[in-house]
Amino acid sequence: TGDTDTGCSCTCKNEWKGQSCESCPPGVNASLDCAACITGFSNYPNCSRSCTKADCGNNNNTISARGTEATGCECICKNQYTGTNCTVCPAIYDPAQDCAACHPAYGGFPNCSLKCTNEANCSNHALNVEGTKATGCTCTCR
Repeated sequence: TGDTDTGCSCTCKNEWKGQSCESCPPGVNASLDCAACITGFSNYPNCSRSCTKADCGNNNNTISARGTEATGCECICKNQYTGTNCTVCPAIYDPAQDCAACHPAYGGFPNCSLKCTNEANCSNHALNVEGTKATGCTCTCR
């Protein structure tokens, strides 16, 4: 709008910026008419660096990452690993089996629950004990 005497005022399309709509903001792709994020960035028009496995510590327990630098990264862990960098195998799982099975004292993977025992659940009088705290205990008497 305006004229040569009063000066011009541009209304830029897409994310073009500047008095003459001559520049794209960081993270926005000028070669795509400032209408998309550059590779490795997401969340147009507020382009921010996309999270990668490197943001999760780049360890073997991380499947992928999602989110952006601006919104925060979420690490997608394999098996039952947890934690901000997928380095924690909770106590109910077996780290010796890559956190892909219950700890020996637990059963019912992946919803591991403490196994029933003769001592704790059958007054130490059972011939056989089956089940978990979650499924219930079955004591076969002697």
